[in-house]
Amino acid sequence: MSRNGRGAKRTIGGITAIAGRYDGNIHKVDLSIDSPYNTYRHPGLPPGPIAAPGKGALEAAVHPADADFLYFVSRNDGTHAFARTLEEHNRNVQKYQVQYFRDLRAGGAGESGRTGRAGRPGAAGRAGREGRDE
Repeated sequence: MSRNGRGAKRTIGGITAIAGRYDGNIHKVDLSIDSPYNTYRHPGLPPGPIAAPGKGALEAAVHPADADFLYFVSRNDGTHAFARTLEEHNRNVQKYQVQYFRDLRAGGAGESGRTGRAGRPGAAGRAGREGRDE
């Protein structure tokens, strides 16, 4: 069942990027920007398109994967961690965002589950099997 069928909010960081000043990362302050495109503040769909989807995105919308994941968060390496519950998602956010960037600021390489291409802004994610936490 999709998030729509469960009455879940449509909140996606990319929408706040359009509403605010985007520097390659979404910041907590971006979530408070008053814009009709900021779905963290305004329920439902934004008033217009937020991007031009590619063929793969259109195919995925017409034929969604048979998965029960409701949440995702960037691992900062081009892949994502997927979660079925908000509790699981919050653990992923803590690990792949909060702790990862603390480690970077402390001079580490984002050691919280990461190696390699740390903090590359704007890196496109892959939602394939290799990017999912099961």
